[in-house]
Amino acid sequence: MLYCSREKSSTLGKGYYGVMDFMRKRTFAPMLMLALLMAFPGGFPAASLRCGGRLVSEGDTKAEVVAKCGEPDYIDAWEEERIKRDYYSYPRFKDEYPESELYREPRFVKEFVRIEVWTYNLGSTQFIRYLRFENGRLVKITLGNYGY
Repeated sequence: MLYCSREKSSTLGKGYYGVMDFMRKRTFAPMLMLALLMAFPGGFPAASLRCGGRLVSEGDTKAEVVAKCGEPDYIDAWEEERIKRDYYSYPRFKDEYPESELYREPRFVKEFVRIEVWTYNLGSTQFIRYLRFENGRLVKITLGNYGY
């Protein structure tokens, strides 16, 4: 009777399948880390900020953030002009289909967005937090270097 054993092989010492399992374990973790680093090239964004026992997250207003964390250490503010694609609708055939069929035509609308970046320095043992507000709403929290 001829059969192949998966555990031992005379040519490779540990066995061919044992070497392959070892290689899979050795290369999986670095490949996973490489994939994560390529997915987030600018670092990992912080989704929330804890001030004392209170949690600040994206979508909060400036007043809520000040109430939870206090005044920031530095505020950088400017205004940007953005072009937004908007649609307006009107009936295509007023006599035949007054409510059911609307024709949507694109138009470009200029909108002004007030942007503020608040800096919170939480000390030398924690990272600096940058909070980006657009029109008074928190849209992004990013981490900087260690504070001072």
